[in-house]
Amino acid sequence: MFYKNECYSLTSDPNPLTFPASESIGYIGVDVLLNTCSPWSVISNDPWIGIESESSGSASGYVDFSIEENTETYPRTGSLTIAGQTVTITQSSELA
Repeated sequence: MFYKNECYSLTSDPNPLTFPASESIGYIGVDVLLNTCSPWSVISNDPWIGIESESSGSASGYVDFSIEENTETYPRTGSLTIAGQTVTITQSSELA
């Protein structure tokens, strides 16, 4: 678990969310802790991170996401926002 508040806890694979330069996939588990909490949603804050699953829910579930290949000479950092929490994703470079 890498995030928890009174409504949600988030877990990830891999943990930490660090990926190789190649195209990759990952997931984040969203556990709803209280039924009275608002539905959660997810958005990608960067064009190289794609959401591959439902982008919202009111019950526990998973956010599946994809990472495009990084062909730059430098690593990059991006993020998803899930249930109001920013989740950082890092990716190494092809030439690093």
